[in-house]
Amino acid sequence: MSNTAYPTGLKALLDKDIDLLVDTISMQMYSGAAVYNAAHDFLNDVAGTKQGAFVTLSAKDTTGGIFTATVPAFTPPASTIVAVVLYVNTGVDSTSRLIGWIDQKADGTLLSIVTDGSTFSLNWNGPIFSIGGL
Repeated sequence: MSNTAYPTGLKALLDKDIDLLVDTISMQMYSGAAVYNAAHDFLNDVAGTKQGAFVTLSAKDTTGGIFTATVPAFTPPASTIVAVVLYVNTGVDSTSRLIGWIDQKADGTLLSIVTDGSTFSLNWNGPIFSIGGL
Protein backbone atom coordinates (compact mmCIF):
# COMPACT_ATOMS: atom_id res chain seq x y z
CA MET A 1 0.00 0.00 0.00
CA SER A 2 1.17 3.53 -0.54
CA ASN A 3 0.91 6.43 1.88
CA THR A 4 -2.78 6.98 2.54
CA ALA A 5 -5.40 8.10 5.00
CA TYR A 6 -7.66 5.74 6.91
CA PRO A 7 -11.29 6.14 5.73
CA THR A 8 -12.65 6.24 9.29
CA GLY A 9 -10.02 8.85 10.18
CA LEU A 10 -11.09 11.01 7.23
CA LYS A 11 -14.72 10.66 8.26
CA ALA A 12 -13.82 11.68 11.81
CA LEU A 13 -12.01 14.76 10.45
CA LEU A 14 -15.00 15.74 8.31
CA ASP A 15 -17.43 15.11 11.19
CA LYS A 16 -15.28 17.31 13.46
CA ASP A 17 -14.56 14.34 15.77
CA ILE A 18 -10.83 15.00 15.28
CA ASP A 19 -9.32 18.44 15.83
CA LEU A 20 -5.77 18.32 14.49
CA LEU A 21 -4.78 21.45 16.41
CA VAL A 22 -6.33 20.49 19.76
CA ASP A 23 -6.12 16.69 19.90
CA THR A 24 -2.86 14.90 20.70
CA ILE A 25 -1.62 13.69 17.32
CA SER A 26 1.11 11.07 17.52
CA MET A 27 3.14 8.80 15.26
CA GLN A 28 4.16 5.21 15.93
CA MET A 29 6.78 3.22 14.00
CA TYR A 30 6.22 -0.42 13.04
CA SER A 31 8.40 -3.30 11.91
CA GLY A 32 7.56 -6.81 10.80
CA ALA A 33 4.28 -7.67 9.16
CA ALA A 34 2.71 -4.22 9.39
CA VAL A 35 0.05 -4.01 6.69
CA TYR A 36 -2.45 -1.26 5.86
CA ASN A 37 -6.11 -2.23 6.09
CA ALA A 38 -8.78 0.35 5.21
CA ALA A 39 -11.17 -1.30 7.68
CA HIS A 40 -8.92 -0.50 10.66
CA ASP A 41 -10.27 2.14 13.05
CA PHE A 42 -7.95 2.26 16.04
CA LEU A 43 -4.28 1.76 16.87
CA ASN A 44 -4.88 -1.69 18.38
CA ASP A 45 -6.04 -2.87 14.92
CA VAL A 46 -2.61 -2.35 13.32
CA ALA A 47 -0.62 -5.56 12.83
CA GLY A 48 3.15 -5.64 13.10
CA THR A 49 5.47 -4.80 15.97
CA LYS A 50 5.58 -1.33 17.50
CA GLN A 51 9.12 -0.02 17.56
CA GLY A 52 10.13 2.44 20.25
CA ALA A 53 7.92 5.00 21.89
CA PHE A 54 5.39 7.03 19.95
CA VAL A 55 6.22 10.66 19.22
CA THR A 56 3.71 13.46 19.64
CA LEU A 57 3.62 16.15 16.97
CA SER A 58 4.21 19.74 18.01
CA ALA A 59 3.89 23.14 16.34
CA LYS A 60 0.90 21.82 14.39
CA ASP A 61 -0.68 24.04 11.74
CA THR A 62 -3.55 23.68 9.27
CA THR A 63 -3.22 26.92 7.29
CA GLY A 64 -4.58 26.61 3.75
CA GLY A 65 -5.90 23.07 4.30
CA ILE A 66 -2.36 21.75 4.73
CA PHE A 67 -1.46 19.90 7.94
CA THR A 68 2.12 20.48 9.06
CA ALA A 69 4.06 19.94 12.27
CA THR A 70 7.60 19.95 13.58
CA VAL A 71 9.70 17.07 12.22
CA PRO A 72 9.61 14.37 14.92
CA ALA A 73 12.68 12.60 16.28
CA PHE A 74 12.40 8.84 16.92
CA THR A 75 14.62 6.53 18.96
CA PRO A 76 13.53 3.00 18.11
CA PRO A 77 15.57 -0.06 19.10
CA ALA A 78 17.58 -1.90 16.45
CA SER A 79 15.02 -2.99 13.88
CA THR A 80 13.77 -2.36 10.35
CA ILE A 81 10.96 0.18 10.23
CA VAL A 82 8.44 -0.56 7.47
CA ALA A 83 5.58 1.80 8.36
CA VAL A 84 4.65 4.83 10.42
CA VAL A 85 1.10 5.36 11.64
CA LEU A 86 -0.43 8.78 12.36
CA TYR A 87 -3.21 8.74 14.96
CA VAL A 88 -5.13 10.61 17.66
CA ASN A 89 -3.44 9.55 20.90
CA THR A 90 -5.93 9.02 23.73
CA GLY A 91 -3.46 6.97 25.77
CA VAL A 92 -5.43 3.80 25.05
CA ASP A 93 -4.75 1.91 21.80
CA SER A 94 -8.36 0.72 21.45
CA THR A 95 -9.66 4.34 21.41
CA SER A 96 -6.78 6.02 19.54
CA ARG A 97 -8.30 6.82 16.11
CA LEU A 98 -6.12 6.09 13.08
CA ILE A 99 -5.55 8.97 10.65
CA GLY A 100 -2.78 8.01 8.25
CA TRP A 101 -0.46 5.26 7.04
CA ILE A 102 3.06 5.98 5.73
CA ASP A 103 5.05 3.18 4.11
CA GLN A 104 6.71 4.93 1.18
CA LYS A 105 9.50 7.47 0.85
CA ALA A 106 9.10 10.64 -1.21
CA ASP A 107 10.64 8.86 -4.23
CA GLY A 108 7.98 6.12 -4.09
CA THR A 109 10.22 3.34 -2.75
CA LEU A 110 8.98 1.30 0.17
CA LEU A 111 9.97 2.46 3.61
CA SER A 112 12.72 0.26 5.04
CA ILE A 113 14.68 2.13 7.69
CA VAL A 114 17.29 0.02 9.45
CA THR A 115 17.79 1.45 12.93
CA ASP A 116 20.50 0.84 15.50
CA GLY A 117 18.96 2.51 18.55
CA SER A 118 20.16 5.98 17.58
CA THR A 119 17.79 8.94 17.37
CA PHE A 120 16.84 10.08 13.88
CA SER A 121 14.27 12.40 12.31
CA LEU A 122 11.58 11.51 9.84
CA ASN A 123 11.65 14.45 7.43
CA TRP A 124 8.52 15.56 5.59
CA ASN A 125 8.58 16.10 1.86
CA GLY A 126 5.92 18.82 1.98
CA PRO A 127 2.88 18.69 4.27
CA ILE A 128 1.96 15.65 6.34
CA PHE A 129 -1.26 15.70 4.33
CA SER A 130 -3.62 18.18 2.72
CA ILE A 131 -7.28 18.50 1.98
CA GLY A 132 -7.43 19.39 -1.69
CA GLY A 133 -9.93 21.36 -3.71
CA LEU A 134 -12.63 20.24 -6.09
